[in-house]
Amino acid sequence: MNLVMGFLVLFCLSFSPDVVLSICPDDNSQIGHGCAISPAATADESADAPILRKINVRDAATLTATEWDIGEPASAFDNNSNTVFRSANINPAFIQAAFLTTQSVRRIRVLLGQPGYPAIDSNSWRLEAADNEFDLDNQTDSYELVVPDRFDVAGDWDSVILPESIDKRIWRFTVTRTVGDNYVHIPELELWTEVDVSEGVDLNVTYISRYPRYEWDSAKPWPDIGEAVIFTAHIVNKGALDSGSFEYEWVVDGAVKAGGVLDSIPPQGVRTVEFVWEWETSRHYIAFQADPRNLLEELSDANNGVEDATDALPLAFWVEQSVYDEFNQRENALGTYSWEDWARQIPEQMNWMFDYSRYPLASRGVFTRVRLDKVEVVPDGTLFNLNFSHAPFETTSDGQWGFSTEEYLGAPESWLGVPWWVIHELGHQMFGLVDHYGMDVQDIDVDVLDSSGNRIAGTPLLPKLQFDIVHVNSRIYDLMRSASPYSVLSDHSTYYLNKYWRMGDRTHRVFGAYLHEIPAQTDIRLLDVQDRPLEGASVAVYQAQAGDGRSGPYSQYIDNAPDIFGTTDSRGIFSLGSKPFPEPEPPRDPEQGHILYNIALIELRHPSGDTRYTWLEVVDLNLAYWSGHTGIYVHDVYFPEGDSQLRLSESTVSFSATQGSNSPDPQNIQVDILGTTPHFWKVKRSEVSWLRTIPSPDIALGIDEYPPGPLTFIVDSCELPPGVYTTHVLVGIDAGTGEMEDPQSVQVTLNVNESIVPNEIIVPIDIKPGSKRNVINPRSHGAVWVAVFSDRSTGFNPRDIDVTSVRFGPEEAEPLRYKWRDVNKDRIHDLILRFNIPDTGIVCGDTEAVLIGKTLEGVQITGLDLTRTVGCKRK
Repeated sequence: MNLVMGFLVLFCLSFSPDVVLSICPDDNSQIGHGCAISPAATADESADAPILRKINVRDAATLTATEWDIGEPASAFDNNSNTVFRSANINPAFIQAAFLTTQSVRRIRVLLGQPGYPAIDSNSWRLEAADNEFDLDNQTDSYELVVPDRFDVAGDWDSVILPESIDKRIWRFTVTRTVGDNYVHIPELELWTEVDVSEGVDLNVTYISRYPRYEWDSAKPWPDIGEAVIFTAHIVNKGALDSGSFEYEWVVDGAVKAGGVLDSIPPQGVRTVEFVWEWETSRHYIAFQADPRNLLEELSDANNGVEDATDALPLAFWVEQSVYDEFNQRENALGTYSWEDWARQIPEQMNWMFDYSRYPLASRGVFTRVRLDKVEVVPDGTLFNLNFSHAPFETTSDGQWGFSTEEYLGAPESWLGVPWWVIHELGHQMFGLVDHYGMDVQDIDVDVLDSSGNRIAGTPLLPKLQFDIVHVNSRIYDLMRSASPYSVLSDHSTYYLNKYWRMGDRTHRVFGAYLHEIPAQTDIRLLDVQDRPLEGASVAVYQAQAGDGRSGPYSQYIDNAPDIFGTTDSRGIFSLGSKPFPEPEPPRDPEQGHILYNIALIELRHPSGDTRYTWLEVVDLNLAYWSGHTGIYVHDVYFPEGDSQLRLSESTVSFSATQGSNSPDPQNIQVDILGTTPHFWKVKRSEVSWLRTIPSPDIALGIDEYPPGPLTFIVDSCELPPGVYTTHVLVGIDAGTGEMEDPQSVQVTLNVNESIVPNEIIVPIDIKPGSKRNVINPRSHGAVWVAVFSDRSTGFNPRDIDVTSVRFGPEEAEPLRYKWRDVNKDRIHDLILRFNIPDTGIVCGDTEAVLIGKTLEGVQITGLDLTRTVGCKRK
């Protein structure tokens, strides 16, 4: 049974192709005509081609627009052509972006209309800009018509490159629908700026290698205790000026162990610095820091250091020359122009993922750590056809990956963030982790029939959950299923890694061999909602077998013949024996690879005649085995007593709604279903149906299967004053069509308490985020980054800040720019602001600096961080 809400929301990701290097032909560069560039265009070979970067309009500007009825203004700047801003039957329509500071724009791209329907939706557009609202409205002084009217844009991209950059603060797109009705569709708008990396110094510590390198499959995979090993730091000057001499430090476990001064590095020059250390088997952290006192003026000091665990598994990367050169000219997620900085996000994100994958049997997360040990730049055309990892295979590194021109040259801007797909593939290569999505089952692979001879797949007995999938593997957030920049490992993957990869282990196992680790005998115990054993229930187990491949390479087929069947005993138990999943023919040695068929469909028939279906996953049995159930394991399955109708009881809850706020934190409400039990179920956003929050008193919800206990969902109360409210939760049965059948409601009482709004909020800040030394040179004419962090303990979210109100330092400097990034890795975006150092008023001898501002509701915020001034004594 599937409980669903009235609206099923499905999300599709679409990345628009980005042109990085481009130039207008001489005969097509006038403003009136622009320069139409194919979205699939590649880098122009002209030496005069501008290096372009897309401006993050959504996070950096205040957006206003014509009244709309679908989407929002931000939908036009979200890099997703499947989301759309639509005017509310108003033609023409405008969207305006007002920045805090002047933006230099060289290129404009727009996607207008309804893709695929050019005959019924064609548009013209123009772009105007000014430094203030008055000039823009009255076309005076700073006003400029950047792009005059361009016509016949119908569901496709239109692009203009300006002869030279235009610097303005407010930008207004006006779109007129010329064919069709007056609903103006605007899927995407883009502003691009020209990047100048022609001046400055940028010391870039790219990685630390360790010698000697030992092979993981040898008798000696690690150095001996007391053996002298050499750590080598690799430093590149990514700038265009000589760096001048600079200091450096080697730090072990936070203590400086060595240091000195390096001679000047020329532009794109490389230096290496060695540090000898006597090997210890216990984990230590070794770091190299260039310019530790921040005496140099640099384009960025966020890439001046690297820190690795000494027992981390080494990674080796190969990159083709053109990819390397291009990524050195594009701003990455760190805000630098360095291929190595971009690539080093891979081990850094893996280590973050290992640390945050914490569960009852893994309170410290995954023991393993990784580090970048080797980078080789090779000629174009070297890597792509080598193997699936596009890199030479070697055993001195535990993971190898290659970055070829076929895959990465001209990569879209979205790829400049964390390359999570590489992390996913390294999970296969290094650890033998399996794809959890390979344990899903599609409707075409289930031929089980009901008592009337009809297929159950796609019916209420076995509904479609996502697209044509009738079973979604339970570990939906695992990196090996739905990889994303913030993926973690599930308990299943975590426990496996900690079993075979204790600290310092370099074990390499066959893909999926761990799936064979299941109890010697598996029993299922059938319970009702009161936790009472259910005797005399019929059980039929349909084991998966090899599929025909129609549903993909992991296809598993379930026919209509049960493989194991019988009835539960007085304890509610029915035994599946030693092989709940079939073995391939001939049987495969566990060390030869993963269980090909790792799912079983179980039919349960209540003595009253009611029937339901449930799934048994190999994941459940692996976890039982690793938890100590190596002999007989009893797997509990709940069966609602009697018929399958819903029975709902009233529940009373309390929550706070911030007065006047349109976006308070969602609050949980529990509604008991079928009595009280100790079991707790939550709505899962990425399973069957997606949770939709609607302001009270209307609430809609969806969950993935019949819950035997309290149902938890979210209510978003936007502007309810304190008081007691009554609403109803509507719950229905999914007939496999997405429609709600037999809807029933439960009355819920909401006690809304008045929120206490503080006079001041103390917020956590970090000067120079990513650097362990908050050093500032007051005599520098450079800039400094300051981060404002989220605070889960108080519920503070940086998105609540009025960015225009933020000031920093004794002279209350205004920010030059800002961006959103999850710096402290808590999955909430932090506010990162850049300030001109001379404007801050920080002077030699200052030991702290203060950031002030206000929230969108006018509440004062204050943050303080310690700092140390350098460069104050003249030599």
